[in-house]
Amino acid sequence: MNKEELNRIRTEIDKIDNELFDNLLNRSKLVEELHKIKLNCKENITDISRELAIKNRIISLLNNPAKEKVFLSIYDTIIRELKFNNQPANINLNTEISIEISKKKFMIAGPCSVENSIQIEELAKDISNIGIKFLRGGIFKARTNPISFQGLGIDGLELFYNTAKKYNLYTVSEFLDIEQAQSYYEYFDVIVIGSRNMTNFEFLKKIGYLTAKNNKPVILKRGFGSTIDELVSASQYLTNSGNESVILCLRGIRTFEQSTDFYRFTPDLHSIIELRVKTDLPIIFDPSHSAGNSKYVKDLSIAAINLGFDGLMIETHNQPDIALSDGKQAISTKVLQDINSFLTK
Repeated sequence: MNKEELNRIRTEIDKIDNELFDNLLNRSKLVEELHKIKLNCKENITDISRELAIKNRIISLLNNPAKEKVFLSIYDTIIRELKFNNQPANINLNTEISIEISKKKFMIAGPCSVENSIQIEELAKDISNIGIKFLRGGIFKARTNPISFQGLGIDGLELFYNTAKKYNLYTVSEFLDIEQAQSYYEYFDVIVIGSRNMTNFEFLKKIGYLTAKNNKPVILKRGFGSTIDELVSASQYLTNSGNESVILCLRGIRTFEQSTDFYRFTPDLHSIIELRVKTDLPIIFDPSHSAGNSKYVKDLSIAAINLGFDGLMIETHNQPDIALSDGKQAISTKVLQDINSFLTK
């Protein structure tokens, strides 16, 4: 081995590392300045179009498809970490949301997936007119079938967020991994952890730490094969990481009754009694995933309200027959209005 040549190359690498460090430090300072300007102008910290433009420029400069993935991954990390670590905690917004949750029974409504601008515009308008403050909508979808609609992803973020804010609604949606949560944190006012991620304990801890700085509300949905004790323990991964604004959501469980195909999942309404003994966290019910059929959503919703649930999360669509996902269990805004009237009377 030529030790002199080896040492020469290592020296060159060290020199480049030092230059990289200086450039990253300077970039971080510029990002801080940029964020201050955005905040003064009341603009979002996250600029999706700008981030995509940066990545496209990297690809054009690199001109090497074999190395694209590596370099884009590096820039993804740089953009995400500098952006999030410099992002302010919107304490006031989360205080407003907490008050909305605590002062009365509350409703969360919207489509399984955000599909297009017309769909979400019509739904946001109707939901706002009903008097509901929380708009749910799937952007990143965890689907059992890999060829089914997976959500609009990044393309749906600004559409969902801007439409909700136009009608003074809070956004409620799910992140599937911590990278998504760090990159697009400000787009969701309430974060949902779906039933499939309830037992992803490392993810729960990271979400807990992530949301602890401003106690952003997190809805934790019960896994359809999980016990109540397991749900409570999962919630403690969030609260022990510093976020006390955790809401538990029952959404039906898998039992031998699924052999009849009457319900999609057996309604676990009775579990509220056990949860009230074992936790002080707010508890809501998702009648849509439990029923799996819009015909039974209203009755299940009324039953949940009568049993003392703190709120409901219901799938609603303006055209359920042509919905790209879960149309069978989505109710119309007319039925939603009936349920909300019963909830608030």
